[in-house]
Amino acid sequence: MAIGVPMSVAVFLATWLWLQIFSLGKKCLCCFKTDDDYSAVRVHLQHEYKKLGKWSFAEALVMADLVILAFLWIARNPVVVPGWGALFKTKYVEDSTAAIFMSVILFFLPSKLPKFGKKDDEHKKDEWTATSEYVPLLTWKYVNNKMAWGVLLLMGGGFALADGCATSGLSEWISEKLTVFENLPTWMTSALLTFITAAITNVTSNAATSTLFLPIVGGLAIKISVHPLYFMIPCAVAASFAYMLPVGTPPNAIVFSTGYLKIIDMIKAGGVINVIAVLIVCICMNTFVMPIFHLYTIPEAFLTNHTSGDLVVQGLNHSTVGTALYNTTG
Repeated sequence: MAIGVPMSVAVFLATWLWLQIFSLGKKCLCCFKTDDDYSAVRVHLQHEYKKLGKWSFAEALVMADLVILAFLWIARNPVVVPGWGALFKTKYVEDSTAAIFMSVILFFLPSKLPKFGKKDDEHKKDEWTATSEYVPLLTWKYVNNKMAWGVLLLMGGGFALADGCATSGLSEWISEKLTVFENLPTWMTSALLTFITAAITNVTSNAATSTLFLPIVGGLAIKISVHPLYFMIPCAVAASFAYMLPVGTPPNAIVFSTGYLKIIDMIKAGGVINVIAVLIVCICMNTFVMPIFHLYTIPEAFLTNHTSGDLVVQGLNHSTVGTALYNTTG
């Protein structure tokens, strides 16, 4: 949170400012605007809001399910105090456990307020009227038709590719080749790796990019005697900077599917903010992030446990550390 929140706020403000300049041009310099500037937008939003109507029982139940899921994620291992994960064996439960559990519950929860012991009242029925009819919130037929199975294959393929690179030694080989950066200042090397990650994540999924790239930059850091987190943190954050292409992240694909934008429009708008976001991350890394994690010196554990054939940090496989870092920061 100490890293992610300040970075997120800074990138958010920079994105808003750039989109104002990109969409309005010189008009964004005007300090005063008339009330009619956004009247059409305001009317449209009000119209769409009224069409939503009141919350239905099903919507309220899904929202409650989401809130409970978020709470379970946060409370599993809050670090400062023991979480519910401490009730189980080590590595017995993970974030995926809570996600799958709350997803399965949706197949059992009713989509309508249940009514017991009495017949349905035919008068004054609405979304909150109790009924004896049982219809679950989620059915397998709906999931089978609507689930983006291609996205799952893409994500799983990315994890498999990353594991294959680590097992085959390709990650280690790439780290060896990247040692050409050792003659550059460490801050410049970190910036270059962050730019490379931000560029790659525009054509691959965020998780796949980080899973593949973080073990490489971590190994490079150890080889040139730099704290691994000095390279891995900015790369982990930059793996989410998929602003330019529809394939970079699902929100981009949703916006592009409306048909109002061309790919060149997304590249023009997203390319600039990609560069700005990377610069913000690099500035943050070299100001307040380094003291938080004591990144000025490389810990002895990284040096004593480093061998040419394997990267082990306090008993953990290096690609596992990279994946955990992405899950924490991303």
